Amino acid sequence: MAKKTPAQHFRDLFNRFMAGSTEHERKQGERAMDAWLKRHGKTRIDAPKVLTQAEADDKAAAPPPPPSDPRDAGPAQSVDSGYTVLDLIRERVELYLVFSSPHEYVAYTLWAAYTHVYEFYQHAPRLVITSPTSGCGKSRGLRVLDRLVVRPKMSDNFTIGVLTPPGTLPPPLMRRSIILLMQKRRPKRRFVTGNTPDLDALYRHLASIWAPGVILNPDPKLPDELLRADPSVADNWRPLISVADACLPAWGTLAREAAVFFALSGRHEDPIVVLLRDIRTVFDMLSVDRITIKALVTALHEMEDGRWSEFCGVQRNRTPHKLRESELRAMLRPLGIVTRSVWPGKGKPGDHSGKGYYRSDFEAAWRAYCGDEETGKPAKVVTLKAP
Repeated sequence: MAKKTPAQHFRDLFNRFMAGSTEHERKQGERAMDAWLKRHGKTRIDAPKVLTQAEADDKAAAPPPPPSDPRDAGPAQSVDSGYTVLDLIRERVELYLVFSSPHEYVAYTLWAAYTHVYEFYQHAPRLVITSPTSGCGKSRGLRVLDRLVVRPKMSDNFTIGVLTPPGTLPPPLMRRSIILLMQKRRPKRRFVTGNTPDLDALYRHLASIWAPGVILNPDPKLPDELLRADPSVADNWRPLISVADACLPAWGTLAREAAVFFALSGRHEDPIVVLLRDIRTVFDMLSVDRITIKALVTALHEMEDGRWSEFCGVQRNRTPHKLRESELRAMLRPLGIVTRSVWPGKGKPGDHSGKGYYRSDFEAAWRAYCGDEETGKPAKVVTLKAP
């Protein structure tokens, strides 16, 4: 921390004299202030000048503003007729990066453009780039963004977003993020640092032509599926849909389709919460109040969205695989939910016991982690085959 100037030190004494919390503290501040003035050959008449100097010292000590991007000095080129800047960004991104879904190219493209107009919106969605294994191009994904976004800075202090490699993210941050999943395939073009004239030209167009002239609607119409999702997902996509609408109706359609895809993907949610909700679905679908762990894992594998048959680990950084019984146990154990002996057929002839769970084991966790959704009453027991 920088050493205070004499004027800044006087201001501290003056503030103690004027705003001390007790009479004793104010008197101490007054004595110290008068002693400072006497030591510097001044009187109370000089106090305003000293306080003005303290303010000037504050400004002098402030860190310098970030340097302007040298690309801002270059001439910007217009986009050819029949194309939008979003079309050209997506075309470049598809050359350099490999994502798991077309919707992710749309999200990546919109987020890059959004950074140039972020001050227009109240909510700042983060962009998270992850992958099931190393070597999928996450760093390349950040380097491409570095050439497109406004004032890029790859750290948690990035003003309008956070570019994050895979790992554990707090649930609140997950909900405020758009999470992209990269795939391990060779891109069509190699990214060479310092040799990106195509991306630099797009940056200049965004900064000098598109952003100053674009007309944005801060509250665009959102799809019903998005409105029914977690409110944070709608907040994340509202500015991106606004950017898309401002470019072309076709891009508005692409943005809404991508928003619904991400809302239904569950990527923004804590895997433990998703697991609890899906387990409740299994109990409801099978109309049982108890189930063996083997039958539960099988039912999770067979769910339509396939997230448990292509499980990438709690931290989303492992090779996709079917959820294992050991992983299910480990995810539920911190919640106080552990396996015990269950009789699926309640001891009827031919019934066999196995390790598993009762519906009642989950009731408290459902209430705590799954919001106000109905947990249901204990279901009618039906016979399940023993493992």
